[in-house]
Amino acid sequence: MLARMKAITNKFKIWWDKLMSDRASRLLFNTILLAALGTAVCFAFYNQTHVFDDFSISETVQEDDIDGTRYEMLGDYVIKYSPDGVFCVDTMNNTIWSSAYSMQTPICDVCGDNMVIAEEHGMQVYVLNSKGVVGNFATTLPIEDARISENQVVLLKLQDSEATWLNMYDTSGTELASIKTTVPNSGYPISEALSSDARKVLVAYSGEKDGQLRGQLVLYDFSSVSASEEEHIAGSREYPHEVFPYVYFGANDTPIAVGSSEMIVFKRGSALEEKTSVGFDREIVSVFNDDKNCGFIFRSDLENEKYHMEVYNNSGSRVMDTDFNFNYTGTRMDNGEILVYDEKNLYSYRTSGRQKLNTAYNKEVVYFAKMSGFHKYLVITADSMDQIKVK
Repeated sequence: MLARMKAITNKFKIWWDKLMSDRASRLLFNTILLAALGTAVCFAFYNQTHVFDDFSISETVQEDDIDGTRYEMLGDYVIKYSPDGVFCVDTMNNTIWSSAYSMQTPICDVCGDNMVIAEEHGMQVYVLNSKGVVGNFATTLPIEDARISENQVVLLKLQDSEATWLNMYDTSGTELASIKTTVPNSGYPISEALSSDARKVLVAYSGEKDGQLRGQLVLYDFSSVSASEEEHIAGSREYPHEVFPYVYFGANDTPIAVGSSEMIVFKRGSALEEKTSVGFDREIVSVFNDDKNCGFIFRSDLENEKYHMEVYNNSGSRVMDTDFNFNYTGTRMDNGEILVYDEKNLYSYRTSGRQKLNTAYNKEVVYFAKMSGFHKYLVITADSMDQIKVK
């Protein structure tokens, strides 16, 4: 085999040397190469600047979900969850698996291929991935919020009459760690985030100090299993007159906090040390993010536009800003694109700031997501699941 490969290599070398020794052949080859490179550059430029305003439906299947059904993408699968249960389907609406439950108000969180569904103000918890339910359990206190990590650790905010608890559990419901919070000591935890490895928890508290509004960010570190409860606080910072309704961990578990008037990016590590911050002089209407970028929608200052959108990376640098003039019902960052939609229209923006898609849809849009594949999207409507390709 090696001798044969060597012989083929030698023949190719002889052919190549002969081709390059001929001036006309060399000129033809260079012309073809430059044409191919030019075509590639033109295609890349077109793909990065063109606004697509039409589409074709490549696949469509009937959708008949009950009222109140919500949707999340886990890889190439769609998770449907409602008060009656959860379904995992493919993009042709074929059921992969399902699990029944009864929850008055299900809430969820997604991290990678893992998802937690919990009963808000109830006590049920389901942990799942695209292969099925990997665990379910019940708490002893009402659930206020839920988060999940990549290694399927669940963080729950639980409420009793005297305190708010932030407890971590494995998929069987075994308690792994617990944080007790009280309003007199720290304020009320209004938002919380769990790192991808479940070793760190970032909590935003809101309270009063000397009669003034006070926000506080606390980073808890559970890396050491032998640490006492008091030693779990790795860093803490107070912010007078500021509250942080949204905190999360970005790429490489970078702590990020979004306040009422600013975005703060902290340095990686155990201490809560600021890396950079971005201030805003207008009210934030919506926040959305992936692990690399965080987007904000504000009211526009322009007379003929309704909203202004800005996106910042994890270094605090603005990577895009644009204005748009439509009311939106949903927005998300998905596979490097910013998807914005209402009941009758689909929009997509590149993180460069250029619009990619602007098209009307002739059915009531409920959910809009990017699919793997070139220019492919999934649109869930009131009565169908459609795979579309923009053109």
